[in-house]
Formats: sequence, C-alpha cells, structure tokens
Amino acid sequence: MNIRGQRDMNSNNNNQPLYVVDGVPIAAGVRNPKEPVGRGVVDYGSPISDINPDDIASISVLKGASASALYGSRALNGVILITTKSGSSGRKGLGVSVNSSAMFDKAWLFPQFQNEFGAGNRPGTTETISTASWGPRLDIGTKHIQWDSPLDNNGQRIPTDWVSYPDRHKDFYQTGSTLTNNIAITGANKDGDFRLSYTNLANRGIIPNTDLGRNTLNVAAGYTIHPKVRVSTNVGYSNNQSDNRPTFNRESASNIVYTTTPNIDINKLRNYWLPGEEGRKQYSHVPGNLDNPFFVAYEFVNGYNRDRLMGNVEVNIELAKGLTLMGRTAMDNYNELRESRRPFGSVRNPPARSPGN
Repeated sequence: MNIRGQRDMNSNNNNQPLYVVDGVPIAAGVRNPKEPVGRGVVDYGSPISDINPDDIASISVLKGASASALYGSRALNGVILITTKSGSSGRKGLGVSVNSSAMFDKAWLFPQFQNEFGAGNRPGTTETISTASWGPRLDIGTKHIQWDSPLDNNGQRIPTDWVSYPDRHKDFYQTGSTLTNNIAITGANKDGDFRLSYTNLANRGIIPNTDLGRNTLNVAAGYTIHPKVRVSTNVGYSNNQSDNRPTFNRESASNIVYTTTPNIDINKLRNYWLPGEEGRKQYSHVPGNLDNPFFVAYEFVNGYNRDRLMGNVEVNIELAKGLTLMGRTAMDNYNELRESRRPFGSVRNPPARSPGN
C-alpha cells in the first residue's frame, strides 16, 4: 500500500508506510509479497494481513512532518496508525459478541476475445493444433482435424465440427467464497478490563485449487494496581496458511486460459492426465507446447504457512496531576515456511521416454 503523495524518488526503495499498532511499530515484511517462481509470480500476501479486522477499533493516517516528528526516518513514506479494541468500553460486567460474514466472488469483467477464427499458425494453414489463432473461420459448418479428434480404425484423426466456445474463459473460473466467524468476550469492573477474541477465516479462490485460511487469537487486558499505576497488555497470535496461492504472468493458469484459441472447449481439459499415464503425461490441447490450465492449477503448487506473535506490555504511572510516565515493551515475531512444487509432465519438465521409445 502507498499513501498518496508519499513516495521515495528512488524506485528501487520500498515505498510502504510504517505500520504502528497500539503505539508500537510492527514489521510489514522483509520481502515483497509478490515473488517470482519460474516465469510466473506468486502473491503470498503481506504480513500486515495478519492483523484481524475484527480486532481493530480505529485507523488513522499520518504523513509529512507530523509522521517524521514522531517516528523519524522510518516514517518517510507515512504512517498507518491502528488502535485495537479493548475491554474498557465503560460497560461493567461480562459481554459476548458473535459476528459472521459470507462473501462470494465471481469472475466478471473479461477482455473482448475474438471468436471468429480457430487455431492455426498462419492464414490458410491446414495445421489446426496451435497456440495461435490464424486458422480457418469458425461456425460456418466445416469440419477439421482438432486436438481432441477421435481416431478411426487406422489410427487417423477424424475431422470434427469447427465451432467456437465463447465462454471458454468463464468456464475455467469457479465461484469463490470467504467465510469469516468471530467471537469476542469482554469483561470489566472498577479495577480492570479484558477482551478475548478468536476469528476464523476460510477462503476459496476463483481459480481452482486456490485457498487461504487464517486463525487469530487476541487478548487485551488492563488493571489498575494502584490509584496512580495502571498496567495493560495486548497479545495477538495469528496463523495464515494456504495449500496453494494463485499465480499470474506468463505460464500461469489464467494466462493460458486467456490465450486459449476459441475452438477449445476448456471443460474437456478438466481431467488433465492422459489415461494410463497419470502422474507422468498431461492431457494438453497443444501437446508439448502448452500446459493444460487445470494441470497448472492443481499440480503447480505454491503453499505457505506463517505464524506470527506480537504484543506489548505498558505501564502508566501518574507522577503528578497532568504528568504521566509511560513505559512500554513490545515484541513482533513471525516465521514463514513456503513450499513450491513442480510436476513431471509439464512443458518445462517433460517425462522421460519409456525404454524402446
């Protein structure tokens, strides 16, 4: 995220703002969330997403001199101030709140694709198994040999109807969903207060076989141990994990879908292994030159697991009327484990030839 008007002139520098949670600067991450893997790019998300929205009470933005005065050179690109919820709402006793939400995603706005001409390397070609779309005109009642043509008794491909599939891009994507459930317990009396919160998030992406899960636990408490001394603490733990994050750029599933020629019925590619060659050879519409997009979605796996623990303890001592001494100690620690797997049978990693072949 960039704050408008706050930008380092050196484009190689990180232009991310400083994040401050309950007065404590925290790590936004020591790497770009978008990492190149092969010729694709994987978005692992920013560690800032570990902060649970249900635990946030308020957000404000500082920039310019006011930010630098408080946080020095770290605030060069501005400051995002986040205040989390606590149990000190002025209400005494015990309280319980439960929140649930459901959000659904659908791929909607697509570029305008041409559906007049099918696969072919050049105009007038008879080669109709290609990544290019210079082939014969579609939907005029002709038949041509295609990538999925059946074989006759002599093993020769039989020409089939040369028709377009204008919904081939829409058919690849699925309906995504994000389900969030939160429960919070608060309590307060004349001397202290607390808030305990747990949130579970489960996401299913619009690209097949992509997901995201997050569990967060947060405890905030405060206690007045003396009329002039108050101790408070806020500790949060989060776990973010995904079995597979989506990729983009070249060789990603979406890139393959977007460049698929209009004579391809993409639903026929869902069973992406060749019968009898499972785990070794993929079923592709351009064998040897292009991966099956479902093969990429299910076999090119980019997973991760991130644990994060952050918290602080604060002591406020009233020295005199209008004069308070505050001492604070804090920690912010996270570790992240990633896994990227690439299968045999891809264009870049073809299977070894069988003996005698």
